[in-house]
Amino acid sequence: SENLQFQYIQRTWPIAFPDYLTVKLIAINDHQSTIAILSFSKYGHSDFGVNRRRVEMLVHFFCKKRLKKQRSETTM
Repeated sequence: SENLQFQYIQRTWPIAFPDYLTVKLIAINDHQSTIAILSFSKYGHSDFGVNRRRVEMLVHFFCKKRLKKQRSETTM
């Protein structure tokens, strides 16, 4: 099983302070995997919910991709 990890720096408009984003795809077995997402601000005490929304958006994106894949596999 192989795990893939991606790290990004995202700058939030309009101030452009750097936020760090790590996405890790974790293989459970040959047919299953899970994802771990971490997003945090480098500076300051509050990000006004930006990182939480970023993680929620990514979870939604991956869930949507998974559902599309499952639908296409069941129609084959």
